[in-house]
Amino acid sequence: MELFPSAPLPYPLSDLACSDGTVQKEYIIPDDAREKVLNQLCFLQPVPGLEDMRFDLHEQKLFKVKEYRVIRWHGTNILASPYFPHTGGMLVDWMEPDNLEYTCQRLRDGFQME
Repeated sequence: MELFPSAPLPYPLSDLACSDGTVQKEYIIPDDAREKVLNQLCFLQPVPGLEDMRFDLHEQKLFKVKEYRVIRWHGTNILASPYFPHTGGMLVDWMEPDNLEYTCQRLRDGFQME
């Protein structure tokens, strides 16, 4: 089943064991190609810089954007946090640290309308 098919990237794949018992395929992306791949796969605008910090909502930890992972899953390339193998955090789960206090309070409140 291909959800949003995309061409495979020109990088080798490696097995990535995940805490849910699955084994996913992760691209091994060289450091000198990480910015290009980030710009290619990131649908957020503006695209964060490699040195920017982000917060993974699932893992509830900060990480540097350059630590991202790319997973080949069901015919598509998924931009994920470095914590993907543990909690499954993908691009949609990344937050800017400046919004953490507000978002964490909204999570605690069940995102009730203001």
